[in-house]
Amino acid sequence: MKPAPYPNNYAEEIDAISTFDQLLNHKIVIPHLNRLDKIPNTDGHLDLLDEEKRPIGKIEVQVRKIPDGETSYQCPLELVAYSEKISLPFLLVCVDVGNKRAYFRHLQRGILPELKPEQQSFVIKFDPKVHLVSGETHYFRQWVELVQEYNKRVSD
Repeated sequence: MKPAPYPNNYAEEIDAISTFDQLLNHKIVIPHLNRLDKIPNTDGHLDLLDEEKRPIGKIEVQVRKIPDGETSYQCPLELVAYSEKISLPFLLVCVDVGNKRAYFRHLQRGILPELKPEQQSFVIKFDPKVHLVSGETHYFRQWVELVQEYNKRVSD
């Protein structure tokens, strides 16, 4: 008799989440990310902070590893379906561990291409000039705008 093994992709998941965490500016983003969890569709959330370190918003995230040098991801439709069921903005974060790069996209129905009835996934392409998480804070400004847009919809 043997105990159950870890999943086959455990090292990839840990490396992707750790790399993403290292790329964040922790003065303005507090990550609450789970490793090796059994919760589907999400790996946790990010708290966004203002200059006084007060929370100004929350974003739910799913982190996936992509091959080194890749700037696209074959996204399962289930993630977009999940994004429509939650009340927070939902980001897909794809991490190129070897090059220490992370890309993000806000998952919502509007990014879907024309789908065939039997289609189960679609390709998301990342533009490094727009979707890169880096030492600069352009990603943070985009995330704050996303949170503000969601908050406005809720209050209207």
